[in-house]
Amino acid sequence: MNESDQLIEFANARLKGGKFRVRLELQGRGSWIYVRGTFPPRPGSKRINAYQSRVALGLQALDKKSVELAYSYAVSIALDLNRGGV
Repeated sequence: MNESDQLIEFANARLKGGKFRVRLELQGRGSWIYVRGTFPPRPGSKRINAYQSRVALGLQALDKKSVELAYSYAVSIALDLNRGGV
């Protein structure tokens, strides 16, 4: 397990401890960071119910700062979900 995996794992533990219903995950060769959660359908979508999907943050897990920024985005998204604003 490399350093970025450990940082993401620690951030996910913090999200879980805070009872936020989103998680961070890495994908791709460049270790791009995504927020995964259950989101309502997009405007204009044919879907009716919320479904699990990923939101690209445009960040790579290069260092601790980028993972911390991704964590703050995840918290913000989770709070918006709780308010029904996403």
